[in-house]
Amino acid sequence: MIRKQLLGDYGSAVKQTVGVSHFSILFMFGGWTGVFLILYLLFTEYWYLSLLYGAWYYYDRKTHLTGGRGKDSVRRWRIWDYYRDYFPVKLVKTCDLDPNRNYIFPCHPHGIMCFAPFLNFSTEASGFSKTFPGLEPHLMTLSIQYKYPLFREYMMCSGAVDVAKESVEWHLKSHPKGGQALAIVVGGAAEVLVTKPGSTELKLKNRKGFVKMALRHGASLVPVYSFGENELFNVVENAEGSWGWAFQQIVMKIFGYNLPIFYGRSKFFFMVPNKTPIYSIVGEPIHVDKVESPTPEQVEQLHQRYVHAVVSLFEKHKHLANFPKEKHLIVS
Repeated sequence: MIRKQLLGDYGSAVKQTVGVSHFSILFMFGGWTGVFLILYLLFTEYWYLSLLYGAWYYYDRKTHLTGGRGKDSVRRWRIWDYYRDYFPVKLVKTCDLDPNRNYIFPCHPHGIMCFAPFLNFSTEASGFSKTFPGLEPHLMTLSIQYKYPLFREYMMCSGAVDVAKESVEWHLKSHPKGGQALAIVVGGAAEVLVTKPGSTELKLKNRKGFVKMALRHGASLVPVYSFGENELFNVVENAEGSWGWAFQQIVMKIFGYNLPIFYGRSKFFFMVPNKTPIYSIVGEPIHVDKVESPTPEQVEQLHQRYVHAVVSLFEKHKHLANFPKEKHLIVS
């Protein structure tokens, strides 16, 4: 009996590790793997598959800007449940959301790989649709992810779409009766570079594009803070001004994103994250009146309201991460 239980526990642990590693590997290497596979096929007897895909790629080149093609069956893959249970991840609702409105969900912090935002908005493992019935979630990600062949199909099947202005406006204009839940990890690549266990720094002070978009379309802002996201990987720190730091800045300018030197449960299996519970707290909405041409003052006023809401959300729930009372959010 004990042996059977041990084998069952071991089997569950293996499935969970595979589930979370699947995401890590795709996040790191999925894009370039697609590129190399298409190029490789060109020099084999299956060369025509690359040409056919090239034709499809050209025909489909705008889909990531016009709603994508999320598949509910993909969002409900069993592997996402193993991914969720590895940490585990829990989506926490603080109030109901009216499905007759459109929402922008700014997500914090970015972390190394956005484990919580992807699970919460690109899968049903944490129960988004049950928690917020009537809302259609979309994780909005960097444009470059839709340039990679094959990988772009994977991303879009999960419901992910481009974070470009054109894409955000398409969703909000095409659904005047509401129902859209657009998740944007606003800290972006800059926030990745300040990620480390125990960090509470957000790159938010000069991030106002999402606020302007909310004003122009009357979309409500819903802050989301995932406690535990920054604890998933240990980071080798490069002091500002060091050669390592300078190299990271150059890479970010060239490619639009960057990753620090990091490792998870071990330095050998560096992409397997630490087993740390993640609590994704969804705050109360800030309802916004539509202003087609908002002034800088209106943008700044709403931005300050939003920052205050994020800080309040953090202070109210920071005990979930065992943060002491003197630990506060740093907005830079």
